[in-house]
Amino acid sequence: MAGKIYKGSQLIKKVYKGGQEVKRIYKGSTLIWMPDPYNPNTVLVNLSAASGAEQSVSLAEGVYKLELVGGGGGGGGYFVDAKGRHIQYASGASGGALVVELKLSAGTYKYWCGAAGNAGAQNVSGTAGTASYFKNADGSAQATAGGGGNGIWATDFSVIPSGGTVTVLGFNVAATLLSKQGNPGNPRVQYSSDDTPGGASVYEPYGKGGGSKSVGAAGLCRLTYLRAF
Repeated sequence: MAGKIYKGSQLIKKVYKGGQEVKRIYKGSTLIWMPDPYNPNTVLVNLSAASGAEQSVSLAEGVYKLELVGGGGGGGGYFVDAKGRHIQYASGASGGALVVELKLSAGTYKYWCGAAGNAGAQNVSGTAGTASYFKNADGSAQATAGGGGNGIWATDFSVIPSGGTVTVLGFNVAATLLSKQGNPGNPRVQYSSDDTPGGASVYEPYGKGGGSKSVGAAGLCRLTYLRAF
């Protein structure tokens, strides 16, 4: 890992030889210094609502913190019987959450922030949340936090949607800080007009599951520069 250079207590951010800026300093064949392309802790991607379309960002080489949360699933809606009694079907599950430090090469990367599923309504199921992801240009490396499953109208008490799952494939992972499946939805409730709570977020406040008749929360895609390597 490249280190830092100080003059006294002053951090040196640029080094020159003559009038030419030096980009790397080696001791033998070992890289001991290179400048930070951004200030440490600079946020370069920060989406907490559905992307609408896949987006891209050009990045310098470095170590980055990636935070991904999938969108929460919608609930299964409700039914009103002939006596006016309500049955609330299963609520939506929450999205999975992934927080990792990645060593990234310079290049273009693509990303997406997952949306919350549609809310359930009378005699109508909601929809599943969608995944958040971050990948390299050709898709050979990708990190994904899946969306939470949706409740389904007119199912029995045993049918409960599952939380979103997480995967990391092909990236150079420096550290894994969180890798957690989303929480499941809650089961059907007989004879209640109250909204059944959705699966709790595993990375607050993102990706919460929707209630039986309410919408959940969108996911997260955030990328922060940490340091050179």
